[in-house]
Amino acid sequence: MTGILTTAGTKVPLSRSGRLPPVQVLTVIDSLGVGGAEALLPTLAAHLDTDRFRMHVLALDTVPPNQITSALRELTDGLIRWQPRGLLDARRYRELAAVIERLDIDVVHTHLLYGNVHGALGAWLARRPVVATLHNGVPTYRRGARLKRHLELIALRRSNARVIAVAEEVRQAYLGRGGLRSERITVIPNAIDLRRFGHVSEVDVVAARLAVMGSSRGPMILAVGRVAEQKGHEHLVAAMPGIVSRFPGAMLIIAGRLDAPQQVEEQIREHRLHERVRLLGSRTDVAALLAAADVFVMPSLWEGLPLALIEAMAIGVPTVATTVGGIPELMVSGETGLLVPPADAEALCRAMLTLLDAPDYAAQLGARARVVAEGRSAVPWASQIMREYDLALTEKASQFTERLPVR
Repeated sequence: MTGILTTAGTKVPLSRSGRLPPVQVLTVIDSLGVGGAEALLPTLAAHLDTDRFRMHVLALDTVPPNQITSALRELTDGLIRWQPRGLLDARRYRELAAVIERLDIDVVHTHLLYGNVHGALGAWLARRPVVATLHNGVPTYRRGARLKRHLELIALRRSNARVIAVAEEVRQAYLGRGGLRSERITVIPNAIDLRRFGHVSEVDVVAARLAVMGSSRGPMILAVGRVAEQKGHEHLVAAMPGIVSRFPGAMLIIAGRLDAPQQVEEQIREHRLHERVRLLGSRTDVAALLAAADVFVMPSLWEGLPLALIEAMAIGVPTVATTVGGIPELMVSGETGLLVPPADAEALCRAMLTLLDAPDYAAQLGARARVVAEGRSAVPWASQIMREYDLALTEKASQFTERLPVR
């Protein structure tokens, strides 16, 4: 190693060829459970230019091993479990700053509420630049919502974070009334690895359908997403009696971790749908389930830009979704799917029946949706993320007299 350049108060060694070593990125996120924001991390890690960037991951929760943690162990330079002690515990921010310094991190990339607060404040104390991703237009929490949102905004403003919103609707939710400055927020819509959804073998499709439908030959309606208030599954269950009356063999399959299934289970009991609704929990065969479905439904009450919807569109399954978050930015009702208001079981029922009663029309919507989803490839998406890293580093370097060249 020869020579040094100074940036952000740290010394960076140059190789004999004069090339800079890879930028060390620490990703801080609430959890590594199976979910949309979490699923983006392996996709990003797989598409980073590893000659220029190396990724470490710090999770603010401990979860059992799953496909996300397994992928991250293979694709990143480190996976750290970190137990937070609350948003008002200043010691945690100092401790996280020490971790950032010990790992010689160059950029901190934060996700979700607790990740944004802990990661941004820890990075600020360590004098490292921050890139923060906003995944939802409204808070995904209820207790102390106003205080938590206020703390998140303070952390992002204090750290002067470069902010990524996954949809324009999300960006708008964080502007004004003491929110973030418009020039600090860039919209970069979520993307998927199209290699996973470009082709699913017929054998896998048949096996997946048989496993979840059993002997039932009726239409298979699929929802993918964690079972929690945000996802609105109880309204989808409430719509099922109207489907079953027209299609007695119909089944609703919900694949996603069971965070808070009480309301959904209550609707199943109330409508006596024990034989018509199945809660699968987390699955690793989502692509096959999507390909096996007759209709995909995204009944969310609030969203950013759900990966499961992009995945369903990439498969080409006819889709019904609600008009929340960035969904209308992705899907045009009557052209690439059908959109309905949130929390409206009757509207969900009518839209599903429209697709089930007109399979040719449904297939046309699915084919057009596939074309749209092909434009949401992870390759250009990862390039945009890396550009945000470059910009964050350049902004930080501009505060010092000796600066690194723009990468």
